[in-house]
Amino acid sequence: MNLKDVKSFEELNLKQTLRAHILYEQIMGHPFVESDGLNGIVMLFYSYVIGSNRDTNIDYNDFLDFLDEHNNMIGEFTQWIIKVNDNNKLTEPEPEPGEAKEAEV
Repeated sequence: MNLKDVKSFEELNLKQTLRAHILYEQIMGHPFVESDGLNGIVMLFYSYVIGSNRDTNIDYNDFLDFLDEHNNMIGEFTQWIIKVNDNNKLTEPEPEPGEAKEAEV
């Protein structure tokens, strides 16, 4: 993938993968939390791009240049990740009667 050729969010081919979250943790030193702010969102986005497109070698500075040129992409990523997480919650099995539901993080 060449980021200079990407014109729309869909062309990034993002998928929620274990690889993306591992990459994020390797870069940041901890799992993603909302309190990481804008830097955390941008790094999570970067991790998803490189994690979803395994053969792609995208320099972080090139990714930041891309975001500067496509300033709507952070908003689209944020909406997409919220939608994916909401859909994942819908597919979680309901706890059995008498079984405590795990605390949400």
